[in-house]
Amino acid sequence: MKLTKKTFLTTEADKLIDRNFNEIGKKRSIITIAGFFKMYKDIFFRIPKTGTNSHTTLYNDSAAFLEDPQSSNQQKLKRQNKEIKDLQSQISELTHKNEMLSSTKVSQELEIHKLKQS
Repeated sequence: MKLTKKTFLTTEADKLIDRNFNEIGKKRSIITIAGFFKMYKDIFFRIPKTGTNSHTTLYNDSAAFLEDPQSSNQQKLKRQNKEIKDLQSQISELTHKNEMLSSTKVSQELEIHKLKQS
C-alpha cells in the first residue's frame, strides 16, 4: 500500500477550511410564529391546566393583552362578590353587637325600675 501526502499552501487551505469557529458556539435557533404554534400543538396535552406555566396562565396573559371584556367582567364580578361577602360579614357583626347592646339596655332598665320601686 502506497500512501501519498498532499500539501496545501496557506492561501489554498483558507479556501477549503472554515477558520471562523462558527460551529463551536451554541447556535441560537429562531422560533417563528408558525413554529411556535406547531410546538404548542405538539405539547398541548402535556401543559398543566393550572399553575405557573399552564393553560390558565396562557389564557390570563392573552386576555390581559387583548383586554378581553369577558375576562375584565369576570375580575370585576369577583371583586364585587368579595366586597358583598365582606359587607355581609360586617352586617352580621353589627347585628350581633346591636342585639348585645339592646339586651344590656333592657337589663339596665329593669334594674333601674326595681331600684325605683324599692
